[in-house]
Amino acid sequence: MQCEQCNKHIESVEEAHSMLVVLQKVDASGYSFFQCDNGGIVDGHSWQHWHCCKDEMLKGVEKCITAHYKEEALQHIPLSQVSLHAKVLNTGLSCPVCQKDITDIAYRFCLTVATPINYVFDESSDMTKEWCCSLEHAKVSAIDKLK
Repeated sequence: MQCEQCNKHIESVEEAHSMLVVLQKVDASGYSFFQCDNGGIVDGHSWQHWHCCKDEMLKGVEKCITAHYKEEALQHIPLSQVSLHAKVLNTGLSCPVCQKDITDIAYRFCLTVATPINYVFDESSDMTKEWCCSLEHAKVSAIDKLK
């Protein structure tokens, strides 16, 4: 496989650096999400981009967030299946970018490093963390975490 940033050869999945990036949205109608599927499929692993080192991965994830995540790509989950919106919109959160109160709509990116060691890169494992008032502010917030 090759690094998607610099084209350097990567010997194996275990040596690769990749991150899963999931955009989430909540509003009065419920929950929506999107996970980029533009990365290469390697050993059956998809839904991620592949890089030769952490620095190239962080640059690639920033490029992916900027280019691949649009409102139209969000996939809606019926209100009866997920109650995340009720928890997020009723907890007095404010946008970390502009400090606007989050009451009607919220977006966040969940960043999880998949390889070489699996771990959550941000605080999105907490149901009430990382939420922003708009998709653009969610992009800004996620990209700031990568720096």
